Amino acid sequence: MSINRLQAIRLGEKDQATWIIGFLCLIVYLGCFAFPLMDKDAAHHANIALNMLQLNDYQLLIDRQEDYLDKPHLLFWSSALSFKIFGVNTFAHRLPALLFALLSIFSTYRLTLHLSDKHTARLAAIMLATAQGFVFSINDARMETPLTAGIIFGLWHLIVYIDKRTWLNLILAALGAAIAFSTKGWIGPVIIFVAAFFYLLLQKKWDVLIAVKTWCFIPALLLFISPVLFAYYHQFDLHPEKVIRGMSDISGVKFILWDQNFERFDGDSFKKGGRNSEYFFFVPYFPLGLFSVEYSCLCGIRYLVVSFIC
Repeated sequence: MSINRLQAIRLGEKDQATWIIGFLCLIVYLGCFAFPLMDKDAAHHANIALNMLQLNDYQLLIDRQEDYLDKPHLLFWSSALSFKIFGVNTFAHRLPALLFALLSIFSTYRLTLHLSDKHTARLAAIMLATAQGFVFSINDARMETPLTAGIIFGLWHLIVYIDKRTWLNLILAALGAAIAFSTKGWIGPVIIFVAAFFYLLLQKKWDVLIAVKTWCFIPALLLFISPVLFAYYHQFDLHPEKVIRGMSDISGVKFILWDQNFERFDGDSFKKGGRNSEYFFFVPYFPLGLFSVEYSCLCGIRYLVVSFIC
């Protein structure tokens, strides 16, 4: 069954309910600005952005006077830019998270509108906007908001490109994948590619893969991520004498393009951190992160599985 024939769950013929829910969500999001940063990842990331601002060097990732080799630069760049405009405060650090969150909601709406109809698109946007984990990501202001925005924005335009074959959508899809990569490495683009693969599988539009235009996605992606690659090269590849985690002669470019992905899957860089490495560690947190909409998500997953099998 085509995804375009999904039956919409109607919120009503008028827009009042949608606008009321959206307004209440925005009040909750803005309420996050009234609380101090959590003294963990949020404060840690704000400190790295503050170092960029104070040193006036946006290529260097410095954490507690030591080189930081883990996550890419985008979150730190956005936070440092916000610090420069609005001053060093909680509002400035959380503002990019809010903007990325709004981009995620808008992209979810437009992607669903392309695949289904206006009522289903509203429902999808509301489900994302009211999910507990999504609200927490704005309050905590760390990697999740730009990562989510990059993934949904990139997937939206990649799906539209598959259907319409327009240059603009191809370039914007590469930009979305680059935003995701520049936030947390290859995990973001891989999610986009896997989702697009299953869309191709369901729609049987394999001819898009033999179009020369499609493969222009790769150089466009490399162009968009080049500032991150250059920053890593400048900080690490040009300084093989640096010792990080007991190792020297480290290539920052190789790390972000290759090593980081396996470290995250294997947990090599976190063994001393007391992290839980059980395979199903995150399964119980699925309903918690999607609190208030988990039943709808499970129904949607069931529908897609049945559609794929049948």
